[in-house]
Amino acid sequence: MTPLLPYFLVYLSGILAALPAAQNFLFPYFLPLATASAGAFLFAQCCPRFSVKAVVLILLFPLGFSSPGWQDQLKPDHHIWNHLQEGQRATVEGWVEDTPTVYPDKVQYRVHLEKITYTQSLPIRVTGTARITLYQPDNPLRAGDRFRINRIKLKRPRNFKNPGRFDYVHYIRSQGIDVLGGLSKAKHIERLGTVPLGAFTSLRSNVRERMLYFFDRHLPQDSAALLKAMLLGEKQYLSKELRQTYIDTGLAHLMAVSGLHIGFVAGACFLILYPLVFYLLWKFRDSWALMGYGRKIVALLCIAPVLFYMLLVGAKISALRAGIMILVYLLAVLINREKYLLNALLVAAFLILIWNPEAVVGPGFLLSFGALLTIVLAIRFMETLPRDALDRLGESPWYRRLPKPRLKEASWGARAYDVLQSTVFITLAALLGTLPILVYFFNHISIGGIFLNLLLVPLTALLIPLGLLASLLAILYEPLGTLLMPLTAGLLHIYVELPQLAAKLPFMSFYVPTPPEIWPILYYALLIVVPLWFRSRRSTQAPMVEYRNLWSRVYPWGLALASFLLIATFIWPRLPFKNGELSVYLLDVGQGESIYMEFPNGKTLLLDGGGYFRNSLDVGKLVVAPFLWHRGLWGLSYVGATHSDHDHISGLESLAELVSIDRFLDRHPAVQDHRIERLRSRLIQQETVPLSLRPGQPWKVGEVQLTLLHPTPEFIAAYPAQNRIGNDLSMVWKIEYGTFSMLLTGDITEKAERYLLEHAAPLQAKILKIPHHGSRTSSHPDFIRAVGAKDVIVSSGRFNVFHHPHPAIVDRYANHGATLWRTDLQGAIRITTDGNNTRIIDHKDL
Repeated sequence: MTPLLPYFLVYLSGILAALPAAQNFLFPYFLPLATASAGAFLFAQCCPRFSVKAVVLILLFPLGFSSPGWQDQLKPDHHIWNHLQEGQRATVEGWVEDTPTVYPDKVQYRVHLEKITYTQSLPIRVTGTARITLYQPDNPLRAGDRFRINRIKLKRPRNFKNPGRFDYVHYIRSQGIDVLGGLSKAKHIERLGTVPLGAFTSLRSNVRERMLYFFDRHLPQDSAALLKAMLLGEKQYLSKELRQTYIDTGLAHLMAVSGLHIGFVAGACFLILYPLVFYLLWKFRDSWALMGYGRKIVALLCIAPVLFYMLLVGAKISALRAGIMILVYLLAVLINREKYLLNALLVAAFLILIWNPEAVVGPGFLLSFGALLTIVLAIRFMETLPRDALDRLGESPWYRRLPKPRLKEASWGARAYDVLQSTVFITLAALLGTLPILVYFFNHISIGGIFLNLLLVPLTALLIPLGLLASLLAILYEPLGTLLMPLTAGLLHIYVELPQLAAKLPFMSFYVPTPPEIWPILYYALLIVVPLWFRSRRSTQAPMVEYRNLWSRVYPWGLALASFLLIATFIWPRLPFKNGELSVYLLDVGQGESIYMEFPNGKTLLLDGGGYFRNSLDVGKLVVAPFLWHRGLWGLSYVGATHSDHDHISGLESLAELVSIDRFLDRHPAVQDHRIERLRSRLIQQETVPLSLRPGQPWKVGEVQLTLLHPTPEFIAAYPAQNRIGNDLSMVWKIEYGTFSMLLTGDITEKAERYLLEHAAPLQAKILKIPHHGSRTSSHPDFIRAVGAKDVIVSSGRFNVFHHPHPAIVDRYANHGATLWRTDLQGAIRITTDGNNTRIIDHKDL
């Protein structure tokens, strides 16, 4: 056991106890309690008596508990958070900290704020870091440029308040960003001059810019974009299709700078330098060569390229973990200390959590450390397998202890088989160790990646050093770098074409719903117990007969039960029981709308899917789909779009690729609209069946009755001809279950409201989804009186540019005695009813 492990576990337990994301897993404070107990148990094994070490161990818990909030507590009075007026336009001054991130349709700047001025107020000196997005491909600023931006709104990052949502706030905080802002036109940016950058920042910015320019000049577009992602982590240049291909084929880890890349850089430096250093020592200081000083000198020389590459890629968790581990390993070589990978892994984890405690609940930290920890433990397991005494004398490598064909030890076939066998072993170990993390954070599993990694990971060991060497040589003298580009381009062609071919094969990858929280506990328990049982069966030591007999009787049944529960909870994460309740969720999708229903008979319906301005955020994939997977759904029974406005239909377009859909709610008579037609055609290709609905004709799902009230054929005929489904052509639904009733109104305005009133539509309902997000052009007083709802629900985005819901409309409903529920303030709203009793709760109670 490593002596650092108990201290690390106790410190980690303090962090987990302080983070909301880890407090309620399985049951309240299970994770911190289990981690602290493991640390205390391991400490008691090595230090049974109370000592100073025990005091240090105990103090690490409150230190870990307080660490997630220390950065906020140390913020000065002039920090931007203390002067921020969200929703108000301001003039901002500052300077660009790093090279701008250029996308095909936008540019993102990481800026240091210096001054902010709100309307009719004096300038305020502030500090803090902002990420400002310019929604134009033009890039008027570079690293070090001072600027002034007029008419910009700054805001704190916020999460979508839905069950199962991605923790966007944690992601932004892990990047050191305090506030966000956006503008649509570069004319609002005024360049004021430059500020001197630090030596390291200036070097990093200049080298990265020259490398990116060199790749663009000498490589095809897709190859250049891929090399930028693999070498520098610049994934924004990748096409949407290529990025999705790498996700589907399980190769996404190659697009991000990880420990694999830094390890390849260090390994290549060692392989190149060691023969040269040994030759020079043998020629001029042969005694040093015999004493093993060659390895020490090479280890010292390798520190510089590792640090330089870490500087280039920036503070990414996986890169920091690998860099720290490699540096610890190289230092161990220099000082003749034991080189144990688990020690280096713990040092890296400890340092990263001291620097950024909240990283522990992020996917980057868990995937990086989870993969390497599993690989290290798997190798240790292979090394400790009982084997023949003669075999132990030679201490054969771990990868030669697996079954293999009979080959001559020195033959090329034997060496190739060793490489293949070790690559398969490491790939499978990493996949097994990170599978629950991939499922819980991304709901995605790739089968084909197992096979593609066998070919592409070894090639990456050549591509990464080669691409890095070519670009650095080009910075010194470009013709030298171009000499290596044909080989680099040939390798990149394989990386571009092979995954695209593989992605076309069936069952390469699939999305899965989130299993219950007991599932990862069962998974990791089996992952640990099965190898231990396998080793005990091969052990030549004879334990007590009673213990062996008990173990042989209990183990098979326990293993079978755990395996059955593991498979069952994965395949059926949501039990298809019927509880007699109707649940309606109004999801928080920002300035848009998405309504999800679970019927008493187990059927499901999604009405609208939200959408963002210029599709800057894929709401269907990143907001609605995680909610559905969190509910344990493989697919949906029914899907419909009230109309074709971007903030209602965009999410459905991407969702169609992620979950299975049985029926699509179609209109009769149909209204010509290219977006609806495109969505319908895509769903039909995936074997979704259109369900034609007529206004006024009830449609039943079990005991729940749904009636389409609008638009009627007469209203459509009187509506000005146009090839789109506008606001007043929105579907209006009435839902009835027992004494419960609810009216869903889409984005209709007063025009459609008056039509419904004039034609005596059955509008009365206990709950109303407010028309058109609460705009001034909707919610006529006569319409409000006719509905008579006591609870009114609004779907709108916080600080949205339309100012929905309008204050006058809010007051109008309040004057009618209605209670207002708002997704922009309270998050997702859930309505649950058994047909008699109704309960409404917001996200804080979900």
